[in-house]
Parts: sequence; C-alpha cells; structure tokens
Amino acid sequence: MSTYSSAPNATTSAPGATTAGGDHEMEEAITAAIVIQVNIFIFGLMGLVILLRFPQLVGVLRAKCGRPFLQLLGRGAVPPTLQQKIAKHGMTRSNSATRQPLEFPATTAWSEESHESVKREKITIFPELPPGGYSDKLCPPHVASAPSFLTPVISLLRRPVLPGLSAIQFGILMNYTYILLYGLFLCQLPLVFALAQKSSFLGTLLGYGYESLNYFHRYAGIVAVWTGNIHCVYYIFKWTNAGTFSTNIARSKNAWGLVLMVCMNMLWFFSTSSWRKKCYNIFLWTHTIAIVVLFPAPYALACVALYGVDRIMRLVKSRFATASVTHIPQLDLAYIQIPTINSGWRAGQHVRLRILSGGMGVFGWTESHPFTIASASGSNDGLVLLCKKAGDWTGRLVHLAKELSRDVEGQGKLNVWVEGPFGGPARTVFSSFSGALLVVGGSGISFGLSMVEELLGKDLKRESRIKYIELVWIVQDPEAATLFIPILTSLIQQSEFSMLRVSIHYTRALTKKVEILGRTEATPFAPVAVAHPNLTLTPGRPNLKRQLENVIDNAVGLGSGKDSLPPTGVSVGVCGPRSLADSVVQAVADVDSAAKYRAGGVEVHEEAFGW
Repeated sequence: MSTYSSAPNATTSAPGATTAGGDHEMEEAITAAIVIQVNIFIFGLMGLVILLRFPQLVGVLRAKCGRPFLQLLGRGAVPPTLQQKIAKHGMTRSNSATRQPLEFPATTAWSEESHESVKREKITIFPELPPGGYSDKLCPPHVASAPSFLTPVISLLRRPVLPGLSAIQFGILMNYTYILLYGLFLCQLPLVFALAQKSSFLGTLLGYGYESLNYFHRYAGIVAVWTGNIHCVYYIFKWTNAGTFSTNIARSKNAWGLVLMVCMNMLWFFSTSSWRKKCYNIFLWTHTIAIVVLFPAPYALACVALYGVDRIMRLVKSRFATASVTHIPQLDLAYIQIPTINSGWRAGQHVRLRILSGGMGVFGWTESHPFTIASASGSNDGLVLLCKKAGDWTGRLVHLAKELSRDVEGQGKLNVWVEGPFGGPARTVFSSFSGALLVVGGSGISFGLSMVEELLGKDLKRESRIKYIELVWIVQDPEAATLFIPILTSLIQQSEFSMLRVSIHYTRALTKKVEILGRTEATPFAPVAVAHPNLTLTPGRPNLKRQLENVIDNAVGLGSGKDSLPPTGVSVGVCGPRSLADSVVQAVADVDSAAKYRAGGVEVHEEAFGW
C-alpha cells in the first residue's frame, strides 16, 4: 500500500514540475523581449541625439580643430616668433613694425564706467587691414548648438535644480529611471561601461567628453545596483518560502547572479564620494577587481569589448617624457613643463599624469590624476600643467616639486607618463563666436590661459571671428596672481584684431598692502589697473551678469577691426568649483533674451572641479 500510495504522489508531481519549467521558460522569453525593447528605445534616442548634433560635427571638422575621434600628443614644429608671423601674413602696424611698451601711472583707480571709456579709446593697436576689411575666408564656420528661437527654453533647461545637475540633466535621469523600471537592470551593464570610458566612442558620437557624461554613468550604475538588489532579494525570499533555495542557488546561472550582485554592491559602496576623494586607490582597485569578476556575467562580452577598446586607445594616446618641475610658492603648486610634447590637443582639454619617481611613495607610480593643460598646442613652452594640492597624491607632488626646486637651477627633472588628451570643449569651437567670456577660479586659470593663447594665435592667422575676449579670474589672495600678471600683460599686448580684457577678483579681505610688480598696490576697496588698462585687480566677487552683457555689447559693436563680420554668438567658458559653474549658468539665464538674440545666442561650456 505504501508502494501504491507513493506512486500517485510521484505521478502527480511530474505535471507540476513541467508547469513550473514552462512558466520559467515563458518568463525568460518575456524578459528577453523586454530587454530588446528597452535597449532599442535607449539607443534609438541616442541615435536621434547624434543625428541632431551632426551639423556641429561637420563644423568642427571644417574648423580644423584636430581629429575628433583620435587625438595624439606629439612633437610639432616650433612655431615662428610674433615678428615672423606678422611678416608672413603681410601685416604692418599703424605706428611701427614692433610694439612699443606703453607707460601707465603706478596706480590708477577707476570705476566700471570709466574703464569702459578707456576701453573704447582703442588701447590695443590694430594692424592695417586690406581694402574690404577683415576677411572671413579662413574663419571657422559657426554652427549653433540649437536654433536661436529656442534660446529661452535652453536657458530654462540649463538652470541648476540639484547640486551638479541642471534641469535637462535631471529630466534625462528621471526618464531613464522610468525606462529602466519598465525593463531590467542587467542589460544596462554595457551602457554603464560605455559611459565610463575615457576614450569613449559613444561620447565622441554624441559630441561630449567623458567628464560631461559621468553624471549619467554614476546614476545608471546606482539604478542598476538598486534594481538588481530588489530583483535578487525577491527571488531569495521566494525560494526560501518555497524551500527550494539550495536547489535553485546550485544552478550555475543563479550562483553567478549572486556573485554579480555582491560585485555590483562593492562597486557602488566604494564609488561613493568619500571613497573617491579620500581613498582613490581603494576606489580604483575595487572597481578593477569587481569588473574582472563581472566578466563571466551575462552581457559581459559587450563589456569586455568596450573595456578592451578603451584600454588600447588610452595606451595609444600615452607618451613617456621627461618633465621640468618647479614649485610656485605664491600658489603652492607644482609647475610642470614638458617641452618634448607641444602639439595634439585643444585648449580646455586635460591629460592624466603619472609620476614615475620614488619621491611619490612606493605605490605613487600606480596613480594617474587629471590636470588641465595650461598652454596652447604648438607653443614654444610645450605642454604645461599647474598641479595644485588637492589630496595626498597631489600633496606629495607639490612637496617633491619644492624639494627639487632647491636645486641650483631652481627646478628639477621627473620622468612622467602622460595619457590623453581628454575632454575639452568637444564640438564647441570658441573661435567661431563673436565674443568669449572665460570665468575661472583658482587653479582653473590653466583653462583660461590655454584658451586665450589659442584664440589669440588663431586671431593672428585670421582664423577667428572673435571680436572681444574677457577673462575673469577669481582668487582668494591677490598675492597669488602676481606671478601671472606679466604673462597676462603679454597676452593683452599680443591681441591683434580682437580685444582682450582681464579682470582679477580677490575674495579674501586684505590685512596689509600688496605690491604688484613693485609699484602698484592692491587696495581693499577700489579696482586698480595693473601694468595695462585692460588688466584690473578688484576686491570682491565679480558681477557675472554685467560682465556678460559687456561682452555681448562688444561682440555686436563696431571698432574691433572685424566690422564686416556679422555677430555669431557669445561663448562662455567656466572652469572652477561647481558653485562657480552654477553661478555662471544662472548669470547667462538672467541676461535679457533680446540681448542674447541680438548677439546670435549664448552657449556655455563647463569644466567643474570634482567628480
């Protein structure tokens, strides 16, 4: 009886197992269909963005800004001197063949209004132009990022709604969350990998650097982790209640799924802001270990391919060189110059630097850190980096520079590994605009110097539409700016067809008089002219809205030597803390829409510190 009674139980259990297996197969088929739909929709949207931004890609290619898909650092020909350039382009000065130094009073205090009157008197000496005025044959074509009638909408979408997120970025993330909740988390791993690449082919097609897409990479990773945890906890709870946990987890696919979730949680935990900023090596190595373990997981082949291509591209873009390093006590930073590398980048781009020296510690050579290039491509100075103390590694670098600077020559030599260039203005061609406002904070002057130097170089070769450039540098202490005043003065004197104005603002209250160039003194109340009327030192924070309006007025005004060129917009570049970038975006939004329309539109390029 027992045998008989057991037979029906065995017989009746078989259909249940078949039904469970059929339900599982149907669930997998539905899941696969959803995965395909989600991926097609997401990448279809990306394809639409690529298509809409294609005219800008054509504009960049015609502007001769280098290869957008593969930029390589290298040794270029030493550029001619300023006098040789003038002779080559057949330009003569209205007064003499060489610029004579101008003498100014030791201290000249004035207001913004009086400065405007001085500027309108054309302090800069423009070369004589051929009949017909400034020709735009060599100027880059200007391709706006959006139609001018969308300017009010774009200003609204660029307003910050959360720290580090504009309204349009927040909207993109919310829509992505909705799509992902409809689909599955695991199929997004290739997208997360693609957005993390330094040499991202996807970013190149979209027209954005990897740092501009990093917010999406972080968010996609976080959403993938949390939706994956929900998925994992649900099945563990389901199997535990049914008493089949041991049987199900023994299956290879489920076991790897559990390993996958452990790795993804480790990726998320060690990727938080505190770990990235304070323990970068732990963040880096946990990322590397988790990625290696993830490779056997589903969709891993696509991840392996993307990761492998990125590593190969970064290796191709790397250079080994010997650099000169000097400590600058005024700013407490390391000034690194690599004369053997002087071409292959655009202004505003950065490289990743690895120091191959025992002075950086036992494992110091394993770290690479990003630094904005502070010189223009093709300059006699080569590749210049300003490395400010921002953590343990950069602190050791500044200390090493201080030790090496005690040498007789005041500088030392270091073997370095340079990787890049990366990031930068992407498809924004600053020389195609009529005006430029560059706002930088602290060590962000690297961005400002390289951009101004590049624009003036193009201006000399008649390859720029820029009529007016304003550089606003915000520092805490005016003493920190003294080292760069001769450099900035030289740049002002080199401007040919366009006018350059530099405004240095210091935010820390003065406790003593600060001498600039041995004769001009910074005062705690009024702006003063330093070495040139177009270079001022002013206490307090700048009025960014007013300065942008001034740039717009000069971009559409006459008297720059480029009167025959129509207004093609104003480009605004900002490099500094996130709060400074948000302030610049807010200032652009506050400017009257009619003024922006009259100038041909205003576009913003951000390089915010931190990540």
